[in-house]
Amino acid sequence: MHRTLKRSLFIAAVVALGSVAVTASAHNALSGSGHAVPLSNSSCFSESYGSITNNCAGAQLFEIPLDASTNLWGYLNATISAYGATSSNNVGCTAIGVNSDITAAWGGSYTYLSAFGAPQTITLPGAYVPGGGSGYIACYINQGGRINVVNF
Repeated sequence: MHRTLKRSLFIAAVVALGSVAVTASAHNALSGSGHAVPLSNSSCFSESYGSITNNCAGAQLFEIPLDASTNLWGYLNATISAYGATSSNNVGCTAIGVNSDITAAWGGSYTYLSAFGAPQTITLPGAYVPGGGSGYIACYINQGGRINVVNF
């Protein structure tokens, strides 16, 4: 092969590897992949383009499992895009890690929206996920509040 072709192939390989490394470090989940807790409250939530809105009075709990194939082991840092028109529509979320036997859980405190009227990002306190365990996001959503996308 000519040196120019070898150099082009080498550069293409480096760029491809670099883009794989960047993509592998960040994951997202639509909030619509979750469920109401308890499941009997499912009718309180509506879904639109993967976002979830609480249509019932009071705060309702919604959990979003995170894809375990993404190797969540270690500290789980996550953000969630959420919306509340006013403080009456507030949303508060936390990240939780569990072991494979579901006999132990680690999580931070709930963090709530600090501004209203436009989508905001809630940065969640880290949660420990042991090897072989998994993680999820739990959100209390007041009536009219909405959760969109989780990044972890």
